[in-house]
Amino acid sequence: MADQLAALAETNGDPNLAGQVELTLSALDKLADDDLEETGTRIANLATASLAALAGYGIAQADIDSLESLTTQFHNVKTAPREAVASRSGETDTLLDKISNVTSILRNRLDKLMTR
Repeated sequence: MADQLAALAETNGDPNLAGQVELTLSALDKLADDDLEETGTRIANLATASLAALAGYGIAQADIDSLESLTTQFHNVKTAPREAVASRSGETDTLLDKISNVTSILRNRLDKLMTR
């Protein structure tokens, strides 16, 4: 889709658009996760803005929707480990209180029952 946008930019003499969509596979491979997600969003937004003109280049709304869906899926996969760590951290933080409660039950209730 970026290549079709680049061809449209060349046809219309739009260097601004051309600069925004100039991508190579090797450049995409080197992008950090956040930058790659941002690039997918940027290309989808630019394609949406030029949808009518891109029809002649074989780009339809379904293609843009597919790119947006893939970008969202990538975001979810990218953030899943971070969310899992945060969830475990929250559970670990409550562990100290639970250990304290169990220790209190053992000392104040069960130990006293054993002394009869």
